[in-house]
Amino acid sequence: MSIRLNALDKEDPYNHLIPLLDTIDLPNGNQVILVMPLLRATSVEDPSFHCQEEVIEYARQLLEGVVFLHAHNFAHRDICVSNVLMDPSRVVPSGFHFAAPYLRFESNKRKSIKTRRRCRVQPVKYFFIDFESVSFHPEGPENARALGLFGQCNIMPELSLTVPYNPFKVDIFQIGCTIFALFMYYGGLDDFKAFFRPLCAPRPEDRPTAMEALTAFEGFVSAMKPRRRKYLVWNKEEFFHPRIVSRALVRICPSLNRFL
Repeated sequence: MSIRLNALDKEDPYNHLIPLLDTIDLPNGNQVILVMPLLRATSVEDPSFHCQEEVIEYARQLLEGVVFLHAHNFAHRDICVSNVLMDPSRVVPSGFHFAAPYLRFESNKRKSIKTRRRCRVQPVKYFFIDFESVSFHPEGPENARALGLFGQCNIMPELSLTVPYNPFKVDIFQIGCTIFALFMYYGGLDDFKAFFRPLCAPRPEDRPTAMEALTAFEGFVSAMKPRRRKYLVWNKEEFFHPRIVSRALVRICPSLNRFL
């Protein structure tokens, strides 16, 4: 399926599928090695999300990617935090070891990586991976039906082994769950909860299409004041909230405001 998806338009800005760089046929003739770029996890790991602007870009690209897939009649069926990776070239410019993502190696010496805030090095691109559950439906998103229990996020009430359901609506639910996963780990995102809740509606027919969700999201974001998009978010597991600390610092030294 990865090879088939790779044939889709690579120039489309909504294409957020991990690119296939090359293929290597193994001598047995039955297996192929897929060569893909080294990407980085986008969950709560270093670097953490810093401000609402970064979360907005993350959510926008997820919605764009689903719009792209659905426009070509593909349903992903396994969208979740661990299946969305980040191009690290701008955020971790010095690189990192694939088996030790917090380290880099120079002259056989281990060194800690240096990261940059995503909002300072835009654009940062996100990619969908893991296409083993992808299904193609030539009849289109409205009429598609499927069976089976798929995905790491599989709490959708309609999933069934015997009763057909719409897999495209499953993608919408999973996008909502992926965004809500951020709400579990980060503070400062309460304003977004009401918008994404309809994506996780129990009844599939009450969920928007991918394009409807993206269009509504762009309207939601455009209505936000530019300064609000700079509001900080914080990892709830950290002892000090960055917003609290930064506001305290600005009160002490107002000139610091341009750095925060």
